Amino acid sequence: MRGCRDMKGNFKMVAIELLIFVLCLSLFPAHAFAKSSTVLGSTYEVPQEEIDKDTSIANLITSYSSIAGYTAYNWYGSQTTADNIYSAAFGVGDVYSISFYIGHGGSEYVWNWAGWIWYYEQQWFITDDNGGHVYDKDIFQHSECQNVKFVLLWSCHQGETIGGTHWSGTPFGMPYAWLHTTSLSSDGYASPDGTGHAFIGFDGVAPFLTYDGLGATDAGYYFLMYFYESSLYYGKYYSINEALDRAARLVWNVQNFADSVLYQGFTVSGYSGKMKVYGDGSIHISDYYPSGGGCPLLYVFDGSNYIYEGLMDIHDASGADVIQAYELTTFPELVDNAYLLRLVEHPVTHSHIDQVELYAVLDNGETIKLPLISAFHSEYGNVLRYLRSSDDVKIDVAANQVISLKFANVVPRKSQIVAFTFQIEGNNRIVKV
Repeated sequence: MRGCRDMKGNFKMVAIELLIFVLCLSLFPAHAFAKSSTVLGSTYEVPQEEIDKDTSIANLITSYSSIAGYTAYNWYGSQTTADNIYSAAFGVGDVYSISFYIGHGGSEYVWNWAGWIWYYEQQWFITDDNGGHVYDKDIFQHSECQNVKFVLLWSCHQGETIGGTHWSGTPFGMPYAWLHTTSLSSDGYASPDGTGHAFIGFDGVAPFLTYDGLGATDAGYYFLMYFYESSLYYGKYYSINEALDRAARLVWNVQNFADSVLYQGFTVSGYSGKMKVYGDGSIHISDYYPSGGGCPLLYVFDGSNYIYEGLMDIHDASGADVIQAYELTTFPELVDNAYLLRLVEHPVTHSHIDQVELYAVLDNGETIKLPLISAFHSEYGNVLRYLRSSDDVKIDVAANQVISLKFANVVPRKSQIVAFTFQIEGNNRIVKV
């Protein structure tokens, strides 16, 4: 008889799950079966300098999402209400959705009713734009359809636990609240679980985007910028984990995300924090890629961060060397009397670089060549001798590899530089598909 009762229970569970599935499909009309991206953020008790950066990153994520084919909702600021947070957890009714939130968060003990007794239990929350607490247990009630496949909460404490169910029957934990499952790898970066869902949050404190204690100026801002550029704009080539790797390389010049201060841990005003990836970091949240030839990408150090300049088009189908001169739009800043640039190979191509040069154009019309004094390849190390002269000795740069360049400043002190020209010689046979 127990077997019969169990079987009836199984049939009942299947029927309930089928009903939920049908309800999830029927709540929104057919046109809603697309992709949505929601961007949320609270300005409550956030300084203006940080609000400016938060606004910028919200706009950037919204733009990249639209380019990648998502219907994008930018609710940063006054539109970050509890209702819109719940709507984001529901994926705005779309069966594939991603979400981003930035703002204050935490956890606290609240009374939960178990139907016959109250329990005092820990719940996690993020804040709406007025400072109201939006709890994990309430978000959970709107994520049952599991439309959200990826969420990143740049907020304190939201990655401290995957979550579960309290004695009262109340759900807890933000990963559980948004993804509606506890079957998530505890390290979706090192051990992605293949579930197709991923959550990124912070165990402990989350730094302001303008916080300079992470080894780079505005490190959080640029990390998010490069992460979403990679995962959305170059999404065909970068999974979540690969986008984390690329962002870490560009901000901190490390090999991968595992070597970064976010993964290993940091402190802010004596409080510790680290970024956590739960679930499946191997997923791609975009299949978009920009059209055009694949060649090295140039970045210029502006005194705070490496700023993207553009693609150095040295493509030639026959493999013949191409010389390209490029006037920098970002004015490089001196670091120990040298200018710092980076070449990052496109994710699906392979270049052969013969020579790189940097010229300073003075206000009197004179052009001075700045000597290349250091060239460090992310895999091969010192490659200076390969890049100093135009010859048949080239250095290979495979997909995503980086060459960090340093040019000495030999311009007379009384002279004024009005422009910089970067010149590259080499070839790339491949046009990215």
